[in-house]
Amino acid sequence: AVVSTQSTGVWCDTCEMSFSGERQLEAHTRSHIFCDFDDCSFEGNKETVKSHKKDEHAVTESIHVFSMDNPAVLNAWLKERRRNFPTSGNNELKRLRDREREMVCVSF
Repeated sequence: AVVSTQSTGVWCDTCEMSFSGERQLEAHTRSHIFCDFDDCSFEGNKETVKSHKKDEHAVTESIHVFSMDNPAVLNAWLKERRRNFPTSGNNELKRLRDREREMVCVSF
């Protein structure tokens, strides 16, 4: 972490936070984590690293990333994808389940 001294205390440049003394800054920097991307040495607190990943590595929380190098993971994903794919048969099953739900709700 890059640290600079301000007239009001010390500053963590990475997280853009100021602290009243070195002890507070040291406690803060112990919460720093490293970016887990290969060849990336960025470090900061959890939120700063999360923002860094989004800005620098185009990563968002909603993206599920898995390794295409792992055949077992890939095959499991493909199997689940095929099972849930909106075929005419799957669409009909969904309509039947929805009707059953509606009937149960109406009967109460």
